Formats: sequence, structure tokens, C-alpha cells
Amino acid sequence: MADANLRQMARKSLSTYASLMHPDFRPNWHHRTIAGILEKVANYEEGWERIIINMPPRAGKTELANKLFPGWFMAKHPYSKFVAATYGDDLSAEIGRHSREYVKTELYKGLFNLGVSKSADSVRNWELSNHASFFATSVGGPLLGKGANCLSIDDPTKNRDDADSKLVQDSIWNWFTTTAYTRLERQNAIVLIMQRWSTADLAGRLIEADDSWRIFSFPMIAEKDEHYRKKGEILWKDRWTEKQIDTMRKLLSERDWQALYQQRPVPEGGAMFESKNFCYYDPADLANITFSLIIQSYDTAVSKRDKSAYSCCTTWGLRHHDSIPTGSGFYLLDVWRKRVSFPELRTAAPEIYKTWNPDIIYIEELQTGKPLIDELKLVLPVRIVGIKPRGIRGGNEFEMSAKEKRALACSSFFENGRVFFPSEAPWLPKFLSELKDFPHTRFCDQVDSLTQGLSQLNKEMYRRRRSFGLGTTYDSDLRRISSIYGR
Repeated sequence: MADANLRQMARKSLSTYASLMHPDFRPNWHHRTIAGILEKVANYEEGWERIIINMPPRAGKTELANKLFPGWFMAKHPYSKFVAATYGDDLSAEIGRHSREYVKTELYKGLFNLGVSKSADSVRNWELSNHASFFATSVGGPLLGKGANCLSIDDPTKNRDDADSKLVQDSIWNWFTTTAYTRLERQNAIVLIMQRWSTADLAGRLIEADDSWRIFSFPMIAEKDEHYRKKGEILWKDRWTEKQIDTMRKLLSERDWQALYQQRPVPEGGAMFESKNFCYYDPADLANITFSLIIQSYDTAVSKRDKSAYSCCTTWGLRHHDSIPTGSGFYLLDVWRKRVSFPELRTAAPEIYKTWNPDIIYIEELQTGKPLIDELKLVLPVRIVGIKPRGIRGGNEFEMSAKEKRALACSSFFENGRVFFPSEAPWLPKFLSELKDFPHTRFCDQVDSLTQGLSQLNKEMYRRRRSFGLGTTYDSDLRRISSIYGR
């Protein structure tokens, strides 16, 4: 039996508890870090109610978070309900069995003066003598009649085939939103601990949908100096050697290595916009920059009642640059992006206009764009232009191939160093993430707004040059853009 001081520490420290309950489990620094995160979850600390932890396979996440953590959490919270979910029935049964085995030991009973209730003692569904209950299920499985003070989801996606299946990923998302999330008690926390697969996996969708999630990533190889390791060092030296990691990387595709082991999912086929071509400006310099033209570009949601998709408006400025062959640079000044109904969009648009006072507003005529154009022409003293890209008839939604063509037509702007983003902005991380992942992103409203804005800004620049009789040797840009958007 552990001495009194160690038992006292184990009641307060999950890492100590894990080492005591599982002597062969030797926590690495990342386990201690994760244990500290889970302690905050167990204490219901404000701001720690929604946690995403991304780490490579076989890095000890299931043992700590779904087998050891439940009993420790439940001992702290009588009458609490703990739900553990994973991708399959067999694994969920294993998690339930092992977590129950820990709380049935004499060591656990000595620590917390608790045991398993005889009235509820099955592998998937057991209860402690303090009336705290545990339920193990598979992602997609039933939770009817079950509540959750702590919902722990461990690797919801089974393999690469499931990760690349839109049907499977939609099913996981629907289970989370309509089944799991609806079972939360008033006092609750969610922990999603998983290896990344794609930008559309559950972690990716949650990050996209809600800014309240705290995200902790533990790549196999450090990409920068960290508190516990230097750049280039592996995650768990007692578990893997550098030679094993090197062999593993050679066996995997770059896509799988980046996703599963580095927690940086990269779309198959790569990205259309390369970050090496992004240029930046200091937002503090805006007050001293003169723009010859400012425009706004709208990409609106599918229908007047649709709040599942985003509406987006990007604001762009045209600035003269001696260092650029065409003499002009395109500056992204602002991004407005929200899930709104049509009445909310109609109310927001005049306020977005007032912020920048653009010379022209371009609005895609498809979906809710047409009625928005009609509404704004009545209230705004600015030129409003409806844009209907070629290849679209009867207001049908774009196919991805059409979106790719529009993006490709704008790619030379980036390659020629003509597009500038602010070096910092609250909306910048999500904007750049969508841009770099396109065309394999779940949402592409920001890319659509960007390509439309750049295309129209470029055409307007040439029109103005011609009106002053300047001419240009860069008509090929204009012809390429016009073939897709029309003149």
C-alpha cells in the first residue's frame, strides 16, 4: 500500500495517480502536460470546458485519458456521469473493462474509500459507491437516457478510408452534434483526444465551428523550440528511437505523416495557394498608405434561411508599387465572415460599408446575392455590381472545378508578389488556413470572396489605366480573368 503522502498526492495529481495505479506506465513530459490539462477539466475551471488534444498514435493517450482519468474524475464528483466514446464497439468495451479494473483494485479503494456498485457492474456501464457512473460507447452509438458531465472522445475516426469518406465524417459530425452534445448536463466538459487525419475530421470541424475550443498539439518531431524539447527532437524518447521515426516517415506518405504524426493535416494533392508566395504589410502603416481604389467583395450563403454556411465579405485596397511590374499591389484590409440569415446579412452590410467606405461593392449574384444587391442599392450611395461567373446557368451552385478555375486564374497575382495580407489580424489564422488548404476545405467562402475581389480589382485597375491612355503589356491577365468572370 502506498504511503500516506503519496496517496494524498494521488488524490490531487492525475499524473501521480496514473503512476501509482499503473507502475509500468512511466509518464513522459507530454503525459504530465496532458494530466495537468485534465486536472483543470476535472476541476471545471472556467475556460477549460472544451479541450482538443492532438497527438500521434501509440503515444499513451487512451491509457491516460480514457482508462485512468475516468475513475479519478468520478472520485472527485459524486453523482457525476462520465461518458467515454471511441470509433468502435470492441475498443469502447476494452476502455470500459480496463477503467473498471482500475477502480476495483484495493489500491483505488484505499485512495478514495470507494468501490464499484453491485447494482451496476457491466463492462460498458458501471457505477461507483458515490453514485458516479461510467458509460462506454462507440462514436455513432446510442446515448439515450445517458447524461454526461464529462464527455471524453478518443480517436473518433478509425482509419484513412473513413477519414477520406465524406459520408463517414458527416456521420461522426451528426452523432456529435445531435446525439453526444445533447446529452451534456448543466455542468459539463468535453475532451476530444485524437490523431489528426484531415482538415474535415471532427477536430477540424470543431475548430472551424467554434472559437471556444482550447487546442493542444503534440507533434512527433518538434517544429520549434518548446519548453521540454528543442526543434527537431522527438516526442517520447523512451518510446521511440530516431531511427524508428525515420523509418516510419519513409513508409508513410507525406500526407499521412503530416496529419497522423505532426498533427498538421495537409489536403491530398497539396494546396493551390502556396504560403511562400504570401506577402505581408504592417497594419500600423495603414494610416500612411494611400489607396487609389477600395472595393468590397461578397460571397453569400446558399439561401435566405441558411445559417449553416458562411457569408463573407473581403475588403481590398489598390496601391501603387514601383517594385511590382504592373505597378499595383492588392491589399487585403478586412474580412467579415459570419453564419447569418439573410435579414441579418442585410443589416450587417451597411455597417461593413461604413467601416471602409469602398468605391465599389461586388456581390456574387447567385444564392442570396441577387436580393442583397437589390436591397443595398436602395440604401447605399455607392456603385454596387452583381457578378455572375460564366459557366453558371439558372443560379445553380458552383461545382468545385469551377471554383478551382477561378482560383487558378488568380494564382499568378500571388506568384508575382502583388497580394498583401496584414501581418496580424483576429481573422487571419482561419483565413490563411482556408487559403492554404483549398480546394480540399470544407468551406470555401473566403476563397470565393478573395478570387472575386482580386479579379474585379485587377480589371478595374486596367480599365482606369486605359481611361488615362496608359495602356499595358499585361493584357493576358485581364483576358484570363475575363474568360472566367466575364467583362
